[in-house]
Amino acid sequence: MKHKKILTLVLVVVAIASLILAGCVGPTPAPEEKEVHLVFGSGSKPTSSYFPFHATTSQLVDAASGVRATLTITAGSVGGAMQILRGEDVDIAGGIGLAVMYQMTHGLGKWEGEPLPNDLRVLFTYLTGFCPVVVRADSGVDSIADLDGRVYGLGFPGSSSETLFVAAFDVLGYDVETYPGSYKDAVEDIKDNRMIGYAKVTPSNSLDAALLEVMVANPLKIIGFTDAEVGKITSEIAYVSFREMPAGFYGIEHPAISVMEMPMVWVCHKDMSEDVAYAITKSVVEGWEEKLHKVFPNMANDDPLDTPSYAAKVEGVFVHPGSLRYFQEMGVEIPESAIPPEMK
Repeated sequence: MKHKKILTLVLVVVAIASLILAGCVGPTPAPEEKEVHLVFGSGSKPTSSYFPFHATTSQLVDAASGVRATLTITAGSVGGAMQILRGEDVDIAGGIGLAVMYQMTHGLGKWEGEPLPNDLRVLFTYLTGFCPVVVRADSGVDSIADLDGRVYGLGFPGSSSETLFVAAFDVLGYDVETYPGSYKDAVEDIKDNRMIGYAKVTPSNSLDAALLEVMVANPLKIIGFTDAEVGKITSEIAYVSFREMPAGFYGIEHPAISVMEMPMVWVCHKDMSEDVAYAITKSVVEGWEEKLHKVFPNMANDDPLDTPSYAAKVEGVFVHPGSLRYFQEMGVEIPESAIPPEMK
């Protein structure tokens, strides 16, 4: 009986001690929400005028619920997309041209006969820009055909503009040697008359900042494609589109001309979680006006809600299911061709 009393007393003491400790420590905290860590791959280098826009977009991705994003530099937009397909340490890449995505999955251009898996999915738009062919006014180049046999900057290696221009010139039969340097090198070489000019995706309402820098001391010309050249390119390359650039656009004297246009997007792998893609898209689209358009009005002049319609312009380019869910909630009409196979 004595032992039972002692045992009961011990149990009472333990119970009281437990209650005291519980009061000191407080209630058991709920488990923390798990964060998904993503690598955001910028196809522009820090010296590029586009880089701040990429960095701000990365911040909006980082602000998405349950997401942490780390910004890294890739070997151009194409290089970043290739890293995603190879399963390397990049989760989001851009801005890659829709035309280039078509080349990749259809085994065209630099992927001739070796198509890549159609595993990239569009998250949201980057921009739709002109691709003007710009040369020094004293270069002796007055037409696209005059570039034949010359060294010209078609975009730095791995960029969407380089990929698109190489394909177009191959169709035309023009032997244009690609300038191997960076845009910074190109600007200095154009200034010093060591190179005649370069082409680069440019916001549709403002000339590229690097070209504006060149114009300070060096008059420039913008060259357009002839109707015959446009017809030949578009008849053989279904994914390339042209727009008319009005006369005197960007403040450079020239007649109305035809230039290539390039809708560009941010992409991820199709296996990205639908909830993560939804959260990212929601954060970027809802921060677009305040963080991107107001700060970068020359670049963020597209409406990200047009993303599904952009993707639908190119066969075989699909929007990620998570992004589509957000666009549908916003009342966006989704073209059938933008819906990926995994949703059908």
